[in-house]
Amino acid sequence: MTDKGKKYQHAVLVIRFGSVCSHLRSAMCLLLLIGISAVDARANICTWTGVTNSDWNTASNWSPATVPGSGDDVQIGIVAFNSANQPAVSGALQCASVTFGPQQPVTLTINTGGSLVVSGAVTLLHSENNLVPFATITGSGALTCASLLVGNGDFSNVVLTKTTEMVLSLATITVTGNVYINSVTADLLSGGLGHNDAVLSLQSGVMTVGGQIRLTNTIPAYLSGVLTTLLPYARFNIDVNSGQSPRLVLLGNSSLSVADRSWDLADFYNDLPGFSGSGSANVIYGGSAQVVWSNAASGIDTSPQDYQNLEITGAGQKNTESSSGDTLTVGGNLSVLGNSLNMQANNATLIVSGNFWNTGTTLLGNSTFYGNNFANDATLTTNADTVQFPGNNQVLTDSTTNGTILTNATFTNAIKKIATGEYIIPAAGTWRVTNDSTAMAISPGATLDFQAGSTPATLIFTSAPPPTGLVGVSNRRPLGLTPVHAGMAATINVLKDKPLTAIDTGTSKPAVVTKELAVPDVRPALVLQLSGNKAREDLRIVFSPIAHLRYMPSEDKYALPKQKSGLSFYSYSTDRVPLSVNLLPLIPAGQTIEISAGAAVSGSYTIGLLSFDNIPGGYKVALKDKFTGAITNIMTQKTYTFSIDKKNRLSFGDRFELILTKN
Repeated sequence: MTDKGKKYQHAVLVIRFGSVCSHLRSAMCLLLLIGISAVDARANICTWTGVTNSDWNTASNWSPATVPGSGDDVQIGIVAFNSANQPAVSGALQCASVTFGPQQPVTLTINTGGSLVVSGAVTLLHSENNLVPFATITGSGALTCASLLVGNGDFSNVVLTKTTEMVLSLATITVTGNVYINSVTADLLSGGLGHNDAVLSLQSGVMTVGGQIRLTNTIPAYLSGVLTTLLPYARFNIDVNSGQSPRLVLLGNSSLSVADRSWDLADFYNDLPGFSGSGSANVIYGGSAQVVWSNAASGIDTSPQDYQNLEITGAGQKNTESSSGDTLTVGGNLSVLGNSLNMQANNATLIVSGNFWNTGTTLLGNSTFYGNNFANDATLTTNADTVQFPGNNQVLTDSTTNGTILTNATFTNAIKKIATGEYIIPAAGTWRVTNDSTAMAISPGATLDFQAGSTPATLIFTSAPPPTGLVGVSNRRPLGLTPVHAGMAATINVLKDKPLTAIDTGTSKPAVVTKELAVPDVRPALVLQLSGNKAREDLRIVFSPIAHLRYMPSEDKYALPKQKSGLSFYSYSTDRVPLSVNLLPLIPAGQTIEISAGAAVSGSYTIGLLSFDNIPGGYKVALKDKFTGAITNIMTQKTYTFSIDKKNRLSFGDRFELILTKN
């Protein structure tokens, strides 16, 4: 056994019997320790040798030759082993701790259906010499541990800067306690500094942290504030590889702790070269009354944005961190699901580059939304600050009972369409259309309401000449709107039992009022239905040679992630917009369409083929279940039944693919 192994062995002995001694008298503790030290050679330390193969369950791969059990401490890479036989877990296994050593790079694979439950810590040790510790945990299985440590606090005995790095690409990782990422700096007697830095990189899968992510560094006090080069650092990164969508679920009420914010950093959206492409990073705040970290001063990397995709869920209200006002930036989509995001408490500004949907409670201050879709299905409030919509071809949807109120809003660029439900400009509220390239549309069945009061609702066109693209259709009463010149307001007064009319300002360009006509649709199409728990939702995919792969408001129908039925069932456009009606080109070479299926409760559900109309001969359609690997010819079998387990995130959501091929 190496010196490192002996030192670790001794430390574990003290820790284990320290807890026993706390419950015994001093004399009994002394006798117990003397007796144990004479007899116990720490037989419950199992060291990986990989002599036979990669199977964790093969006894000859371990020293001593026994498969670790729930009370055993596992060491991998503390003693050099056959690098061709990296350990792999199949089945449900347990152990007391796992320690990765620096002797060589280590890859622990947990296979599909496999799980490893560690009652203590998973640790990657620093190196005291010139070795560079590196460990990867990967596979389609699950790991649960009490804590995760990258860098155990050992300092370097050589003048080097080394990075101890752990990469996570496992389907499911659950840390019930804290994640520690530790850097250590030593001033060596031989002259010079030795740095043991630390990095934890989440690259795929779902990682759930019950406690905190804690970034710490240890540096001699007399060097603090003196170092200007070779600065130590501890980092937590979400590194997005092409085709991967790592998800970080934070449950702790104070989920991040950065000891030295000048050196250490949490990067929830790492855009470094080599980590780009079609993948996406997702951060989920799922605890109670949490702080949503957004300030660079707290150790968050805000470049290019604080988050790529951000989801607010779980119980309790989520606030930003600074009472003096923050800017929370989301480079992708923002979802508020079932609880509260309060941007008003700290006068915080919100900027969202992707889509926004709210099925909980969202309190907005100054906000800017660039995404194609702005959807409210629950409680959305704004104060007197302004909500801006500068994106192209943006769609606003409402699925509430009483409508969505936007007090002050500004619309710039291309078409802004109220597609469903009711949007309200309250009394004393103002909506501005800021240039002549902007057109506003209200779909049949949707409503734009102007509320009266001592200061009635106001719609202002600030362009000159005035726009001609305003479309007004209301299912309550007709809208007679007249565009006005720059700086003048068209004030809409609600008169009892009379239609809404605009003040006549003498302009010669009246508003254009249009109505969509229903015509038979003879284009090739297939309709799928998700059913279960006495509910159902349909998904329609229509094919047209002039259709776009990306989302187009004029072609596709945006799908709310959570329907009133309790089911969610939609396909994705190539730019990851959820659609209940998806217009696509029919590609002769074949194509794959991503499908998401979800439900409010666990249970058995069925995807069925309702119709398959006008599809040319020679095409086959298969439904692939990425969770189980099953592939079903949906044209012949017609239905596919599967189970959703709300405790297993992989059993719902983006689970399916529809594969079209031509013979």
